[in-house]
Amino acid sequence: MLAALIKDYYSIAVAGTHGKTTTSSMIGHVLLDAELDPTIVVGGEVSSWGGNARIGQGPYLVAEADESDGTLAKLSATIGVVTNIELDHTDHYRDLQDVVDIFQRFQQQCEMLVASLDCQVVCTSLKPTLTYSLNADRNATYFATDIHFHANGTTATVWERGQRLGQLNLSVLGEHNLSNAWRQLRLAVTWGFPLPKLPIA
Repeated sequence: MLAALIKDYYSIAVAGTHGKTTTSSMIGHVLLDAELDPTIVVGGEVSSWGGNARIGQGPYLVAEADESDGTLAKLSATIGVVTNIELDHTDHYRDLQDVVDIFQRFQQQCEMLVASLDCQVVCTSLKPTLTYSLNADRNATYFATDIHFHANGTTATVWERGQRLGQLNLSVLGEHNLSNAWRQLRLAVTWGFPLPKLPIA
């Protein structure tokens, strides 16, 4: 069902061992904020749209793409996002290479792949179109510097190919949440959404 839906939209499928629900929810929230009326399918309950799914009238679909049973390889998204790759769901996969194979097939099915260079398995296994990192030394397309965690959340300076985009301000703590937000920011900039629509100043 999800594979069929994804083919009918300008689709963003978020895959990875960790961070899928948070990242896909953040992307969905950005599309809602931009008044693009997206269709959204995620694995957790999200207060912004009152559940784990939303039917929109716009051209965009955001989906959490689960690798647990191998059906990830059936998804043909406009943009695929890979947060990280680790050995998980050992009832289905024999070893890490089995998991990597599924993500490589997912990459082949997507028109564009965006992935994190903070995961070594991603670095050695995939060839993403766009990359991001929380480490300026990884030569990612998008990276963050001046990362600070404080009582009210997280701030960081964000860069695109060495050009400063601005400061990202989040109301959540932790590097993992910064990384999740970083994916949705990067996608939004790639789509040409105006920065005032985003949590960046």
